Amino acid sequence: YLGAAWSSATDIGGSSGGAAAGLMNAASNGAGFASPALMGFVLQQSNNWNAVLYLGVATTACAAVSWLFVNPKR
Repeated sequence: YLGAAWSSATDIGGSSGGAAAGLMNAASNGAGFASPALMGFVLQQSNNWNAVLYLGVATTACAAVSWLFVNPKR
């Protein structure tokens, strides 16, 4: 999976592939920073671990569907 993600970033970025990969890495780190707080908030509000797991599944599904629209040839 990771190899495909990094090669897609360089394909999309073209001659600025490093910048595209860096932006992708920064976005991933931002999500890694915000995710524990968001999950904790959802757990406090719902008092239900299933809601936390469903949120994780939903965000992963959204990310997977988003990849269907990536076209590096454009």
